[in-house]
Amino acid sequence: MAKRILIMGAGAVGSYVGGYMARMGEDVIFVDPWPEHVSAINNNGLTLEGLTTEECFNTPARAISLTEVQSLAREAPIDIAFICVKSYDTAWATMLIKDYLSPTGFCVSLQNCINEETIASIVGWGRTTGCIAAKIAVELTGPGVVRRGVPLGGKKHTVFRAGEVHGRVTPRIEEIVRLLSAVDSAKVTSNLWGERWSKLVANAMRNGICAATGMGANECDKETLTRRLSIRLAGEAVKIGQALGYELETINKFAPNEWVKAMDGDEEMINNMENTMEESAVGRSDASRPSMAQDIAKKRRTEIHAINGFVVEKAKEINQKVKKQQATGVTNSEEPLPLNDPFVGDASMSGRTEVTLLENNTNTATEPKSGQSLYNFKLVGVVSSEVDSFATLINAGGDVLTLKISEELSPGVKLVALNNKEAVFETEGASYLVINFKNQIVERAR
Repeated sequence: MAKRILIMGAGAVGSYVGGYMARMGEDVIFVDPWPEHVSAINNNGLTLEGLTTEECFNTPARAISLTEVQSLAREAPIDIAFICVKSYDTAWATMLIKDYLSPTGFCVSLQNCINEETIASIVGWGRTTGCIAAKIAVELTGPGVVRRGVPLGGKKHTVFRAGEVHGRVTPRIEEIVRLLSAVDSAKVTSNLWGERWSKLVANAMRNGICAATGMGANECDKETLTRRLSIRLAGEAVKIGQALGYELETINKFAPNEWVKAMDGDEEMINNMENTMEESAVGRSDASRPSMAQDIAKKRRTEIHAINGFVVEKAKEINQKVKKQQATGVTNSEEPLPLNDPFVGDASMSGRTEVTLLENNTNTATEPKSGQSLYNFKLVGVVSSEVDSFATLINAGGDVLTLKISEELSPGVKLVALNNKEAVFETEGASYLVINFKNQIVERAR
């Protein structure tokens, strides 16, 4: 049975990617707040334009406005929801469509910036995946019309990198790559967070400059001053990402440390980068502009706070941490595992979960340590609201479970409470099992 796909935010990227999927015959629904755009898609289809004849086509498609989303309740549920809105719209957009997901449905953040945590706070980590689109340079030029201003990546450059938050290769991520491969080159990544920060570097070094100056991408790369400023911004963002522990990928043809070398004044590296930046303009449309520059031209809110501002905020956090360590003399204090990386410290990711009984050294719980057992899972995320509360677990095979309060993991093992640090399961024996984000299971008597 074909998957039902929803594009939440039919802007440049959403329309471009969804247009290819619609042409493939996939069951695609576009959701967008721009009435003229919705009407043009429904009446005339989506028109995609590019630098070659093969990239220029029109395809029939279906679009609905924000006020029509509730009508989805009368239709089959959504299997895959691509979140393609601006970063500042992520929360309300995800909230709007979450009730229309199928039981196994999930969201894909196909956006600039790092928005997976926001999405997960609404639908759970088990329903959250990410995808980076690099060097795609698309623009919505009018209602129902999208133009791509750079050549296809093909074998020279992988445009789409889709990944799970825990880094495992799963069937659903392979399905995302299959869909995106019809658009341009795509791959599964086991390094979603490193890919995310690497793309953030690329955005931070150019988007703001083009937006502030009004220059297009080509003009920016041809001017010495803007090239040097771009290199400086890239080097700073790389150093911050490295300090945060991310494994950064190649950024615009150069290794992360090469950007740092150039920022520190290595003239040979600077010359190499400037030559490459000038060469990149060859074959690229002079009209090509980063998304932030498009926003400025259309008098819209920008993502400056979610891109450059986010980098600055993370730098402040690092600085505060260093100052605290210097003041206290403690440099290796243990911290909770981050929600976005549940397998930190577990290189094997195989076998059952390591268990640490912190309070009782006698195991009186009746919960079996095999099969659908809490001992075979790691806690990935917790979401608590006035309506309901959820805990998300994942096992070494990449299987993800999201449980509501009072739901059973297995017969006799029921989720009964949670907070921002741990989830509590009641067993049929005389104890509770408490699992935390450090992957410790504590047995407590009733």
